Amino acid sequence: MYNSFLPQIAQVRVVVYCLYGHLDTPDDFLQRIKDLTTWGVVAYPMRYQPLEPCDKDSYISPNWSREQLEMIARARRVIGYGGAFPPYEGLKRKLLDEKDFQRVFELRPVQLGYR
Repeated sequence: MYNSFLPQIAQVRVVVYCLYGHLDTPDDFLQRIKDLTTWGVVAYPMRYQPLEPCDKDSYISPNWSREQLEMIARARRVIGYGGAFPPYEGLKRKLLDEKDFQRVFELRPVQLGYR
């Protein structure tokens, strides 16, 4: 539906900031990321920061847990590129095949002591 207005430009050059962690829920955020990925644009998640002075990343919405917010931050570093989620095939499959926020953004634990 939305791809019809983008074929003239390189879609991976389009970056869409995706605010999360305020009035939305983790499932709302996942759906927005899925939509952006389906459209073929780069999704750049941005955590909500209130205007009132407080420590960075200290605000936690009632709809979110600290763990869920950290899951997105880790995913941006590990499976993202430059903090964004580009519409690469492997990442698209991971995002689009799963229905649950936890399953999409959980990462395998780090294994120490390779032999």
